[in-house]
Amino acid sequence: MSESISQSEGLLGDFVDESLESLRELPAQLQAYRANPENAEAVHSVFRSVHSIKGSASFFGLSAIKQFAHSVENTLDDIRNGKSSLGEDLARSLIEAFDDLDVMLNEALNGVTDKTLKDDYVQLLARIEQQANDYSSDVLQEQRLLEEVSSLADEMAAAGLPQSLDWSDRLRALVANRSDDDAFEEQAKVGEPDIDTFYGARFRYANDDVSERVYRLLELFRVTACGEYEEEHGRSFLEAAREFANWAETSEADWLIQPLNSAASDFQTIFSSPLDIDSDLLGIIWSTLARQLDKLRVCEPLPEETPTDTPEREAKANVQPTQTQTGETAPPRNRFLRVNEERVDTFLNDVSKLFITCERLKDLQARMDREMQLSELVDELRQINATFSGQTMALQSSVVALRKVPARGLFSKFPRVARTLATDLGKQLDVHLVGEENEIDKSLIEDLDSPLMHMVRNVCDHGIDTPESRRSRGVCDTGNLWLKCELTQTHVIITVQDDGRGIDPQRLREKVIDKGIMTAAQANSLSDDEAVDLIFHPGFSTAEQVSDVSGRGVGLDVVRTTIRDHSGDIKVHSQVDVGTTFRIAIPLRAAVVVVDGLLLAQDGDTFIVPFGNVGEIFELKASEISTVQGSLVARIRGEPFAAIRLGQALATSSRTTQGDGPTNAVMLTHKGKSICLLVDNVIGQRKVVINGLQDLLPNTTAFTGVAQLGGGRMALVLNPQEFVS
Repeated sequence: MSESISQSEGLLGDFVDESLESLRELPAQLQAYRANPENAEAVHSVFRSVHSIKGSASFFGLSAIKQFAHSVENTLDDIRNGKSSLGEDLARSLIEAFDDLDVMLNEALNGVTDKTLKDDYVQLLARIEQQANDYSSDVLQEQRLLEEVSSLADEMAAAGLPQSLDWSDRLRALVANRSDDDAFEEQAKVGEPDIDTFYGARFRYANDDVSERVYRLLELFRVTACGEYEEEHGRSFLEAAREFANWAETSEADWLIQPLNSAASDFQTIFSSPLDIDSDLLGIIWSTLARQLDKLRVCEPLPEETPTDTPEREAKANVQPTQTQTGETAPPRNRFLRVNEERVDTFLNDVSKLFITCERLKDLQARMDREMQLSELVDELRQINATFSGQTMALQSSVVALRKVPARGLFSKFPRVARTLATDLGKQLDVHLVGEENEIDKSLIEDLDSPLMHMVRNVCDHGIDTPESRRSRGVCDTGNLWLKCELTQTHVIITVQDDGRGIDPQRLREKVIDKGIMTAAQANSLSDDEAVDLIFHPGFSTAEQVSDVSGRGVGLDVVRTTIRDHSGDIKVHSQVDVGTTFRIAIPLRAAVVVVDGLLLAQDGDTFIVPFGNVGEIFELKASEISTVQGSLVARIRGEPFAAIRLGQALATSSRTTQGDGPTNAVMLTHKGKSICLLVDNVIGQRKVVINGLQDLLPNTTAFTGVAQLGGGRMALVLNPQEFVS
């Protein structure tokens, strides 16, 4: 029993993770449908996601989630079938419902499983239903009008008015006919075939009649719906599904293999669990299997002896709810990484290649002991070493890929948090995610979670203004928040941008004077950018009063401190009545950074610059280097470039001149800017592993890390951004 409970808890975790991942996509899909109603697939996709959550919630006995999802599903069904249009208010309420589903799923994972809906959820569902009615199509309004008139006719007939009797009968017939038409249209639009339509049909693939195979699968769903299920039916289904999958493989029906194997695997999980098996529970498997089986159906009828019993589609669920102690603290979840199976295969392949290379080295060592033709052996050793180096790089890349997860894991909760907080503050907000498919190390997601939470709350409270304020500025009532993820060779760049009222530098100057942080002279001497940067000052806040969100002067200073603890930095740019942009740059996980580096020698020390930031390498004559207004200038092919001596920049040398001989120079580039770096010597290119310096030099910005060279030597890795500005 304990093994079954553990398995059930694992399945619940998988269900919640997959459901939360699908919910994150729904607001964008809903907005895509609003922008282009011709994009029917967008709303169909939203419907399918909610439908799947409802079915799985039934499987786990999560009755409140099932009830909530079912109500939302009904509204989405009306929208996709044209009975209701998706207005702005309805879209916002549905997005709020997705956020509430997110909350309920997380609570279920922590052991909180309500049997009934909370009042807030009931009120939201009532609002959605009312808004859906307000946006109902003309056809649906006509239908309701006919029903109301028909009801009136019945009342008149009951009152004894003879002239109404014929009118009442004709209206009832009209309503019945219209209802039948709607039912027909409803059936035509359903994407998932009803099992009833399968009985009496014949199924073929190429020249093979597979009707018997299909009917063996259908038997499970029929007997379960009729309440006649026994364990023998479950075993028969598993055997039939696996045999069918084997047949599909030998018959080259590749598109059938995965659905059949999935159906067998999913049912095996249900079959082995302590839960009772019913039609609602099997609906999850049917939704996967039905569309594929439908492709095999042909119009040719089966012989008369084929059973035509139809399952009862509305059989009640008999799922035992998950046993939980809602009053106790849920045990901590294990930390897992979801890894693409292809990446694991690549990793294993890379490891196997290393074994082959090791065997080649052993063989070479034995031959060197026996033979004296060292030149040939040295050449072979060089080739093996090159192969070994490439395989090591491939192995390192494979391991790094195993730890990488999409940035959506970092962004996922912020849309819901931002929308909820904005609503509480009387504001309207749309959240846009950009670059969420970019993959970053999982540890960075954990490092950036807290700073981003501060930033998002700050945008909702200070950045985005109320609908009234936005109207007075001549912009849309609804504000926008963009969360963007970019990757460079060594850094993750996170941008938090809004189109709110912006930051007024003059107001900040006045605030720091009022708080005694600066004198009037000091504050007024600040540039606008320096004044805006005051928002990171400890204890500083522009809020007029303390609230649950802000006003205590704790927030952005913590954000900057946290980011700098990880060797990152944050910068802000703002424009009044246009918006504010925060840009966070944080190094990639240092232990896994491997770069192509250019080795430089300066004053007896070795340094490395990432090869991607090297534009050109050359020698300069003494006449090509000059000083203009105290700054070095190098002339390259007649063009002037700003120059800097590496020794002076790092304070390792006091030399201001190079002598009469040629000077080695490297053109450093960063974001379209360049500078000529003068060094003693350019050693050459080499791949290096960069280790972090946070523990040794926590406040350094000139270096991004340190690399170990051959013979135990070390080399500091230069940060091009610090030199090119």
